[in-house]
Amino acid sequence: MKSFLYPDYELSLLNKGYKYIIGIDEVGRGCWAGPTAIGVYVFNKDSNILNGVNDSKKLTLKQRLKVSESLIDSNFKIYLGEVGDINLKGIGKTIENLIQNAVTEFNNKLGKDNCIFLIDGQFKSKFSSNSFKFIKGDSTYYSIAIASILAKVFRDNLMQELDINYPGYGFGKHKGYGTSKHLEAINTLGYCDIHRTSYTLKGVNI
Repeated sequence: MKSFLYPDYELSLLNKGYKYIIGIDEVGRGCWAGPTAIGVYVFNKDSNILNGVNDSKKLTLKQRLKVSESLIDSNFKIYLGEVGDINLKGIGKTIENLIQNAVTEFNNKLGKDNCIFLIDGQFKSKFSSNSFKFIKGDSTYYSIAIASILAKVFRDNLMQELDINYPGYGFGKHKGYGTSKHLEAINTLGYCDIHRTSYTLKGVNI
């Protein structure tokens, strides 16, 4: 049986006096095309506790959609790192900038003393004194896992839309990740406007 996450840690932080536990995660870092997405999810004493929550990569599409649909009325936000920024600044810096923007915005909006941020991954940036970074946080902490699900569902839907605007690349299937079909399409059609041309794609002859 697949194990799912429960917000034990988030509840313990609420009991210590924090009002908002904010999970942050990104998806699409390793893609060849399309934006990267940062999910930001706010957990508080009024949040519904959902079953079936885990790292988005460990869930099926049906499971992700079920969780996402249950969060429609929740406090969350998606930040996008566009391809232009990725090509100019690099994927790592783009993601760090998005996370910094999110932390600053929510600290200003909700009050820094009321918030604590749980962020998946390791970054050079400190972001703020009330933020903490965790390796594999999306498979450990409930709020980060929800952030990963929200970002994954949003970005996948966006790539489905972009598939219509850029036919022939298969974005609706591989979502911009590096696959043999994606590589074949690039070799046949060349890069399109949403490809991350700052990357060196091994074996691509265009």
